[in-house]
Amino acid sequence: MATTYDGDPSANVKDWLRFQLGDTDVTDAIFADEEISAIAGSTNNYWSAASSLAYSAAGKFARRIDASISGTASFKEDQLFKHYKELADQFKRNAQNDNGGPSTVQVATPAYVGPYVGGISIAEMDNVESDTDRVPPPFTRGAFDYPGGVPDSTQGRDTWDDEYWR
Repeated sequence: MATTYDGDPSANVKDWLRFQLGDTDVTDAIFADEEISAIAGSTNNYWSAASSLAYSAAGKFARRIDASISGTASFKEDQLFKHYKELADQFKRNAQNDNGGPSTVQVATPAYVGPYVGGISIAEMDNVESDTDRVPPPFTRGAFDYPGGVPDSTQGRDTWDDEYWR
């Protein structure tokens, strides 16, 4: 999954959300772009999306434990949990008091991508094969045929029979 930040929070909702969360270091990102897009696409309110992401980050950091090395050094991992929990609560209040966030940020509606079944329409297959810009498939019918070998099709038969395996 990709992680990008262009440095301009007013350019798009993903960068705005990353900026609000402080998740701008792409080498150590909390969320992937796809995760942010999924949450942002589920609501019209940017503050609500930011709140959901901050709660998710708090949940991620809640799993970490505090550690101490012989009393000389300690790592307080719960600070990240507390930070993102407080941030999520603030974003939630903003969502309840605001009209959705900055008006300069535009949200692209995510398109539904469903399964595609090809090879059903003869006309569609002809169009695909006649497309000169199409990348040819790596495997084709007959690519592995050799003299005396098993044919790659049943030559009009519905099933394989024993004569092909002798």
